[in-house]
Amino acid sequence: MAEPSDHTWTLKEIKVFENALGTYSEYLDTEQLQEELWEKIALLIPTKTTAQISLHYRQLVEDLELIESGRPPLRNYSKKYAEKKEPNEDDQDDDDDDDDDDDDDDDDDNQDDDDDNHNGGGGQSSTTIK
Repeated sequence: MAEPSDHTWTLKEIKVFENALGTYSEYLDTEQLQEELWEKIALLIPTKTTAQISLHYRQLVEDLELIESGRPPLRNYSKKYAEKKEPNEDDQDDDDDDDDDDDDDDDDDNQDDDDDNHNGGGGQSSTTIK
């Protein structure tokens, strides 16, 4: 029986898989070429077997067919991918949010400086540097 982790894909693995599909799309024309494609992708994603890659592709095609027919797929993707998260994935998102907050603070500081200049200037600013 396969381990549950065999069915999880990291975001990085998904991106490599999708890029390979785009790069080698001519391999999707026949079943024989598809087998060659799964082997190529397995070299790019050593944590996956050709069978896992083929299954992932079939599920992707099924999902696309359901979406195109107006019936969304019922797979629980959040659970499927949450088990095997990329390292520091959350840290990168937090950094982006912090940068936005810092920019807002800088704007407030600049506003205070502008107010000081409009109040006759020459006086010392009460703004503290953070």
